[in-house]
Amino acid sequence: MILEPIQQLFRIEGELVDRAKREALVPAQLYELRAAARADRSAALVEQIARDADRLEAQRSTLPKSELGKALKYLGNKWATLRAFLDDPRIPIHNNDAERDLRHIVTGRKNWLVFGSERGGEVAARLYSLVLSCRQNGVDPESYVTDVLGRIATTPRSALATLTPWGWAATRAGEATT
Repeated sequence: MILEPIQQLFRIEGELVDRAKREALVPAQLYELRAAARADRSAALVEQIARDADRLEAQRSTLPKSELGKALKYLGNKWATLRAFLDDPRIPIHNNDAERDLRHIVTGRKNWLVFGSERGGEVAARLYSLVLSCRQNGVDPESYVTDVLGRIATTPRSALATLTPWGWAATRAGEATT
C-alpha cells in the first residue's frame, strides 16, 4: 500500500535525472524541473503516503514493536525531514550519493589517521569537499582546479560565484551553447 507511491516518487526522480543527462542540463535547470515535477506530481504522492500511514495506525492492527509498527513510528517522527525534498529542489529524494561519497572517507580513514598536523587535516577536508562538489556538478576536478587557479587572481569579487564548481559548470554550459 505505501510502497507503490514511494516507488512512483523514485520513478519520477529517476526520469528527471535521465532527462537532465540526456539534455545536458546544468544543475539550475534540473532544479527547475524538479520543482515543477514535485509540485505537480510528487506532493500528491507524499500526501497519499501520509493518508495510508494514518489509516494503518488507525486500524491498530499493527503491533508497535513489529517491523511495520517501527516503520510507521519512524515515518511519523521524521515526517518533516522526509518531505523536505518537496520544498527545496536542490535536495535529492535520497541521500545515496552522499553515503557513497562518504564511503571513500570511511575506507581511507585508517590511512589518514595522521595528516602531520591539525591544519593538514583541515586542508585535506576542504580539498575533498571541493572534489566531491566538482563530481556532483559533473565537473572534472583537475580541469576545474587548473582553470580556477589561473583565473582567481584576475576575477573581480563580484564574479567569484562563477568560480565555484556549480558556477564554473554553468559558465562552461553557457559557452558550449554559444
